[in-house]
Amino acid sequence: MFTLHNKDEVSPNSDLLSNSEYYLSPGDEISVIVFSNDGEKLLDPLAVNGQASSSNNVTYTIESDGRVHLPILGYVYIAGNTIRQADSLLMSEYSKTIIEPFVQVNVLNKRAYVFPGGGESKAMVIPLENDQTSLVEALALAGGLNEGKANMVKLIRRDGDKSKVYIIDLSDYEQVQYASVVLQANDLVYVAPKNRFGRAILNDVVPYLSIISTFAVIYNITSN
Repeated sequence: MFTLHNKDEVSPNSDLLSNSEYYLSPGDEISVIVFSNDGEKLLDPLAVNGQASSSNNVTYTIESDGRVHLPILGYVYIAGNTIRQADSLLMSEYSKTIIEPFVQVNVLNKRAYVFPGGGESKAMVIPLENDQTSLVEALALAGGLNEGKANMVKLIRRDGDKSKVYIIDLSDYEQVQYASVVLQANDLVYVAPKNRFGRAILNDVVPYLSIISTFAVIYNITSN
């Protein structure tokens, strides 16, 4: 599963130590908070008749074409932007109708997918409720490594239109720093399963060894 056919497809783990930003993509669910006067005026201009802030209570989904439908603006192409870029983009758009708008975009459906590897482990969807959820935390939430290989943990991360693959050896003390790498939305963590070939052979052989042992005991008793 997730087999690499070329070593060049693996990205250097050192990239994970930089503050890599998340890029919005189709399917993301976001909230958009908008205030006027650079945020000083505590009245949301998107609220209706003084009611509760519509921008706080509504979830907007980025559609398959990369656009999102927002109040006042209508459809805006937003995919491919980082959160900060999206803030700036929407501030520019809202400035056409709102005085000194302050905009804050948040991704609401942030989650990572973890395949612990081996045994009866099942893939799990881990909600990233904490913006600082680390790789090792996600593995713990998924039940640990179980029968997976600690030295073969693959982290697959989307980077724009492409995906980057990182291979992390959690059994190597020198790579412990990567255990605390903060996961991003839609990260995929795959732990390669341990080779069960030897165990399968042993399971097949054990019954026969038991029979042979039993006959040996009987032979020793009868021959004395």
